Amino acid sequence: MREEHVCRTDQKRIIGYIVKAWPRLSETFILNEIIAVEQRGVPLRIFSVKEPDPAPAHAKVGEVRAPAAYISLLGHWRPALLANLRVLSRHPGRYGQTLWEATVRVIRSRRFAAIRRFFQAAYLADTLLRQPVAHLHAHFANTPTLVAMFAHQLTGIPYTFTAHAKDIYLSRPDLLRPKVERAQAVVTCTEHNRQYLLTHVSPAHDAKVHCIYHGLDLSQFKFQPTRGPDLRPPMILSVARLVEKKDSTTCLWPPISSGGAGGASAWRSSGMAPCARAWKPR
Repeated sequence: MREEHVCRTDQKRIIGYIVKAWPRLSETFILNEIIAVEQRGVPLRIFSVKEPDPAPAHAKVGEVRAPAAYISLLGHWRPALLANLRVLSRHPGRYGQTLWEATVRVIRSRRFAAIRRFFQAAYLADTLLRQPVAHLHAHFANTPTLVAMFAHQLTGIPYTFTAHAKDIYLSRPDLLRPKVERAQAVVTCTEHNRQYLLTHVSPAHDAKVHCIYHGLDLSQFKFQPTRGPDLRPPMILSVARLVEKKDSTTCLWPPISSGGAGGASAWRSSGMAPCARAWKPR
């Protein structure tokens, strides 16, 4: 009896992380956050909206203890269908109301994504009703948070989410608003983002939107300054996805082309680069 009680207590402390894809090499900030939360003794479970990213995985993924489950409908349509039927039979009112809201979203946006997210949320809800977690946290205000919000409506499990960039500014304000208002809290990484979100919700929800800046644990990096004068030009290292929306030209070309940053004339880039051919020092 005592062991069973401890098991249930531990189960109630579990946090479910909802991400777009797991693992994903370009989202090391999510990976580092998950590792940091686990180091604080919080048990986690990871739910990925998509199948595993075919790109190489970061070496630190091996440090994550949380199990990962995939709720993609592609290749899982049969268990997803059965899961939806179980949730419908158990909570017909919640299922019908949430499906109706998803349908309204489709009508407003003229895109069927909301219906897919609803079926994925019900697929997830079926798991959570049998193996509950205490809380859901989603990364990115678009797809993962929509799944989290629908799962919350189906199960009653509270949720929070972290909003970053494109997921904020390319989301329709009228579709973003209920995600913020129904969440227990919202985190974003810049004060500009926070102010933007506040302009689209009622003042009653202002206190739940927080700004937490990105950071790095510098103890993970070893730097040894050179001894004596170094006549070589400084090297600028950029580790990023070379895609147009990142606007790397603004950050990198000026110091290279004008001889700024102490006369820097060398640049090295590392990372996934779909636009690599176009991004070359001038």
